[in-house]
Amino acid sequence: MTETFTYDAVGNQVAHTDFNGRTTTSTYDELDRLRTIVPDPALAEPTVAFSYTLTGQRGAMSDASGTTTYAYDALDRLIAKATPFGTLSYTYDAASNLLTMQSSNTNGSAVRYTYDALNRLATVTDERLTPGTTSYSYDSGGNLETLTAPNGMASAYTYDDLNRLTELALSTSTLLGRYTYTLDDTGARIQMGEATGRTVDYGYDDTYRLLNETVTNDPQGSNGTVSYSYDSTGNRLSRSSTLASVSNQSTSYDANDRPTTDTYDDNGNLLTSGSSTYTYDSANRLVSDGNVSLTYDGDGNLVQQTATMPTTYLVDERNPTGYAQIVEEQINGQVQQTYTYGDDLISVNEVSGSSTTPRFVGSDGLGTVRLLTDQAGSVTDRYTYEAFGGLLHQTGSTANPHRFTGERWSSDLGLSYLRARWYHQGTGRFLTMDTYPLNAQNPSEWNRYPYTANNPVNAVDPSGLTALVGTAAAHKPAMIARPGVLVTGLAAACVYRLTTSLFAVTLENVILGGTIKFSTIPCNFEREPDPCEGLITCDQLRGKDQRYVHRNYADAFREAQSRWKQPIKRGGGQGKPLRKAPCAGCLHHSTRQVSGGGAGPSIGECPCCATDSSGKRYRTKRFAVLLW
Repeated sequence: MTETFTYDAVGNQVAHTDFNGRTTTSTYDELDRLRTIVPDPALAEPTVAFSYTLTGQRGAMSDASGTTTYAYDALDRLIAKATPFGTLSYTYDAASNLLTMQSSNTNGSAVRYTYDALNRLATVTDERLTPGTTSYSYDSGGNLETLTAPNGMASAYTYDDLNRLTELALSTSTLLGRYTYTLDDTGARIQMGEATGRTVDYGYDDTYRLLNETVTNDPQGSNGTVSYSYDSTGNRLSRSSTLASVSNQSTSYDANDRPTTDTYDDNGNLLTSGSSTYTYDSANRLVSDGNVSLTYDGDGNLVQQTATMPTTYLVDERNPTGYAQIVEEQINGQVQQTYTYGDDLISVNEVSGSSTTPRFVGSDGLGTVRLLTDQAGSVTDRYTYEAFGGLLHQTGSTANPHRFTGERWSSDLGLSYLRARWYHQGTGRFLTMDTYPLNAQNPSEWNRYPYTANNPVNAVDPSGLTALVGTAAAHKPAMIARPGVLVTGLAAACVYRLTTSLFAVTLENVILGGTIKFSTIPCNFEREPDPCEGLITCDQLRGKDQRYVHRNYADAFREAQSRWKQPIKRGGGQGKPLRKAPCAGCLHHSTRQVSGGGAGPSIGECPCCATDSSGKRYRTKRFAVLLW
């Protein structure tokens, strides 16, 4: 099997044929902006189309869910996003911090934000609740110190001298929950103690894959040990459990890290497992399990799930979490649930007519929802989990889809939605391969299926693309790009082909700040140079000295003309290195003022890294207007 890419004369990807033999084509406008993504006709999927405003912002997007339109203010900040399921409106303060988010739907979301002098989130107010304000405070090191919900429930965070979370206490006038963490020298959690007396001890191998978790003093009597074993590439070979609610497992794998009892397509997507059958769209997104169907917008956000009847989702991409979040659920056009976010999930709100019943979230140090409280501060629901997210025990019956690491759990599918991919907590694996560029120097990334490289106690993966370690103790910051090495994709035959049979590597500060040595690890990868090695991403070009970035020089020059106080013309110096450059290798295109002879703004021709519609990175360039 072969995966192929086709490009036009200026480097735009115009066709991609995947390992399943399906070809997706793309078209671009005269400014090299993506206009359409056309799936293979054999898939009978709708075309995704984009249009743009005069200033280059997205004006509209049409996709399987319908058409979404966008409106902006004079500073090109998004002020309205009109989707088929409702319109979200936004306002901003002078520093461009988000001030308000308002849904157009009856009884929909309405949230107000304030910030401190350092532009850190200070309060989040749910306008539909009285009281509805959640407040944040920070210690001298900038760590979140307290989070106080509208019902008075306070989450108090304690850190060690290295700013690592060691305790999280939830309380009103009484203690509701407490999670105390004992860390090893690398910062890994080796024990979690709870206010109930429940204790969980964790053991790891040399690469910090979880080997065992031992529960003692559980109030429900659910004590015992769950042990795991892995092969050299991180596949879980066995799970042995003395916990009554956790079953034993034994699994063998083929050369492509796929269980031999399951079937996969040539793109590496899980097709059948046990009694479950899955289908996928042209972007390798799960669309059905035979009983439940899923719909995504053109940005890949889940916007509809249909089991017995369609449930539609209104998605907010500008909230403080840094991730697209479902803020409303609707059935038959009526809002049923809303979700309020600050740095993380604050409340799950049941809507009935004009009445809203909130449940405020109490989480542990991994962001996992452990309890819910009502407006009086009383606990209504509690949850206990095993390390990979499987639910061990629950009290209460609140309709709450947010569970492990605070992410959405679909009871209809039996899977967790982590945006780019769906996660099966029972196997500790994603259904599909990780499409994020591989860092081949990190063996934990070689296997593209395991959740957080089998380190679920210390890491989270809210994007479904990359595990976050350390800062995940209390928050899930937005994913940032990593340098690395790309490898060839996965086909029916293993195309991570052998280049050497065995090799040894030493990784410095890869996992939890420690030094981890790997020796005699089977190498079944064919490494190819990253085309973007040494480059920043094109989106990173916008910095304090340059604000306006275009795909070609003509548009950049017109932008410079419109932004400069004096009329300008093209100057000399084209092709010379730019001293005060926004990127390595940036070339200088100078301008001159028409009158007065002074220098005008510079235009930097900047090499950068972009990502095509299939997720493949490629080298390109942008022109940045530099208003010194």
